[in-house]
Amino acid sequence: MKDSTPYIVTQQEEEINLKEVLLKYIQHWKWIVLSILVCAVLGYFFLRSQVNVYQSEAKVLVKDTRKGGLSMDLDIFSDLGIGGGNTNVYNEIEAFNTRTLLREVVKDLELQESLRLLGGIAAKDVLFYKNAPFKTSISTDTLRQLEKGVSFEVKILDDERVHIKEIYSPSPGKRVERELGKVQWNQELESVVGKIALVRDASVELSPNDKFLLRLNTIDGVVDHIRGNLSVEAVSKDVSVISIKHKGPISELNNDIINNLIHQHEQRTVRDKNEITLATSEFIRERMLLIEAELANVEDSSQAFKSKNRLIDVESDAAMFLTKESEIEKQITDAMIQLSIAGFMNEFIQQAKGLGELFPSNLGIDDQSIARLIEEHNKLVLERNRLLESSSAKNPKVIQLENQLQAIRESLKESLNKVQSSLDINLQALRKQEGQYKNQLANIPAFEREYREILRQQQIKETLYLYLLQKREENEIAMASTLGSVKVLDEAYPAKEPVAPKKKIIFLGAVLLGLIFPVGVIYVMDLLDTKVKRREELERLGIPFLGEIPLYKGDKALVSVKGERSSTAEALRMLRTNMNFLLSEVSDRGKVVFVTSTIAGEGKTFTALNLASSLALTDKKVVVLGMDLRAPKLAKYLELPDSIGVSDYLVNDQIQVDQIVQPVPDNKLLDVVLSGTIPPNPSELLFLPRMSELFETLQQQYDYIIVDSAPVGLVVDTVSILHYADLLLYVVRHNYLERDALQLPKNLAKDKKAKSIATVFNATESNRLSYGGYGYGYGYIQNQQAWYKRLLKKKS
Repeated sequence: MKDSTPYIVTQQEEEINLKEVLLKYIQHWKWIVLSILVCAVLGYFFLRSQVNVYQSEAKVLVKDTRKGGLSMDLDIFSDLGIGGGNTNVYNEIEAFNTRTLLREVVKDLELQESLRLLGGIAAKDVLFYKNAPFKTSISTDTLRQLEKGVSFEVKILDDERVHIKEIYSPSPGKRVERELGKVQWNQELESVVGKIALVRDASVELSPNDKFLLRLNTIDGVVDHIRGNLSVEAVSKDVSVISIKHKGPISELNNDIINNLIHQHEQRTVRDKNEITLATSEFIRERMLLIEAELANVEDSSQAFKSKNRLIDVESDAAMFLTKESEIEKQITDAMIQLSIAGFMNEFIQQAKGLGELFPSNLGIDDQSIARLIEEHNKLVLERNRLLESSSAKNPKVIQLENQLQAIRESLKESLNKVQSSLDINLQALRKQEGQYKNQLANIPAFEREYREILRQQQIKETLYLYLLQKREENEIAMASTLGSVKVLDEAYPAKEPVAPKKKIIFLGAVLLGLIFPVGVIYVMDLLDTKVKRREELERLGIPFLGEIPLYKGDKALVSVKGERSSTAEALRMLRTNMNFLLSEVSDRGKVVFVTSTIAGEGKTFTALNLASSLALTDKKVVVLGMDLRAPKLAKYLELPDSIGVSDYLVNDQIQVDQIVQPVPDNKLLDVVLSGTIPPNPSELLFLPRMSELFETLQQQYDYIIVDSAPVGLVVDTVSILHYADLLLYVVRHNYLERDALQLPKNLAKDKKAKSIATVFNATESNRLSYGGYGYGYGYIQNQQAWYKRLLKKKS
């Protein structure tokens, strides 16, 4: 027979077969569906135990006069060129987030004490705000001085009594629970925060066995909680609108926190703005007292002068001669007022007690640079004072501001000195002009000129006093009408739907978890499983694959008998047909087929015996040759008594072939040759000359010689006689053989140890999904397709 290899063993690149991967998971669809249902149920109970979280939102407009805001801040010195300025949006956002502001909110709303009704397993807690059924008698001052939070578990016993347990942490990581016992309402008891009592609201009904958790929090603890749920951000970069959001389980509390936060911010802004106004008022008050004293001295001098010189109406007499002089005198008066104010300002700056003192705004000096310096100085003072509220004087930012303040003060002093010098020069020029007019008044009596000088001083003091009096009234009006830096567009309003828990996302997550968990388990198990499980693993060897034999669970050795329509019998018939294609070139003698496996227990004897029986059903004369001399099983499978066989024939020349051949019961065309006596040296026996005679004799008498050989992975017996085989059927058992062992048949084919090699997948699961190819009996394919179609119909 021609030595031919009808296949080529190649190094195939493994590719991912999507359909194969999907089918691997679909066959476990019941577990996947069960996992999804369990996770969905757990998600449902989880949602039942979660408290709904709502979100409230308010919107405020940041006023910006430079961009044409809705309103202009009142400024009492707007006539001197001092504007209100613009508030930066991002500065306002940071201001809303400050802990100082939130502490005021906590104090104002009294949020340190919280109460919730515990819902238990799979039930939501109930939180209280203004409708709490009871509260503690602890004072507000004591609450604000708390350094650590403390909780009380309160169980309602009846209408009169409750059971209280105290819970607190004296140190990080340590938890202390202390029974306070059964007490009555309003009864004082000693706790870690001092004496407290539970004060009940009789209008709220309580049920026995209700459990409450009463929590006394520190101010900083509540502030941290609010900050974690507070969101302050600009609506858009193109508008000066800020959105303020707060999340929490009680919508009313969310609204109150946001509205109170805006209120506290406005109050603080107003206080900051009024600090400058108050400083200006104090400056005006002090100067008015000084001018009042000077004006009184001038009036006393005028009265004394009139009494001394017996004058009645000097003003009327002098007016006739001083008409021409009136204009220049007015200019001198204005210059002296400017000079006095500049002197006052310089004196005030020299006497300033520290860098935290605000300067009065410009009181009338025409030099706008001084007004701008004072405005900049006051802004820096306010900013430095804010920083010192929450940090020390060593803060680099504070030091930087103080350096800027020192520089501004030096500039102010220099500017005021320059203004005074300029006014002095101007006043000298005016007096020179005045002297020209006085020459014209030489004929006026000396006492009249002296009185005029007194009158002029009186007029200067009166004018300066009236000016300061006017500014004081304007300053008071400004204080009464000071507005904040933001305008409320929308007060806090709650969203209708809760923002958490997100039911759809949680349910989706539960479903995904239910899907991922079994898929992950299957994947890991498949990753760790090194057994051969799929026919594709055999097909990728590059060796012809003849078919699959489903797992046979019966107790008969011969399945392939006449009239048998089981899936195993049909698979054997398909195996018979596919095998004949590979043996089509052998026609002049009996065809020798070796059936082997890697290790024992893979079903090679079962496959060999039933393949021979299937061939006999086609009116072919078949013999099964037991060549597994170490662990023979043919006699046991066929329930035949032990007798002489192959080993006996090889060692005894007196034994002929027909003496070792036995007929198989109920099958006239099927014979069997047992292995015989188990020899001590089976490998050596196979090389005896009688081995060739045995095969030649059987080939002449039978159409097929099916050889049940020893496993090739354990001994070399089969490999040593493979040259007698026309075809080597390599049996691989499903979920039994290690995947690495597939290298053995691949090497046999690569090294051409046999004329032809083909694989058979044995003991496959009958409920395993299959597709394409050959290897199943018709009835089995029909059953599988019917089941698969039924599954698809149910899904559709």
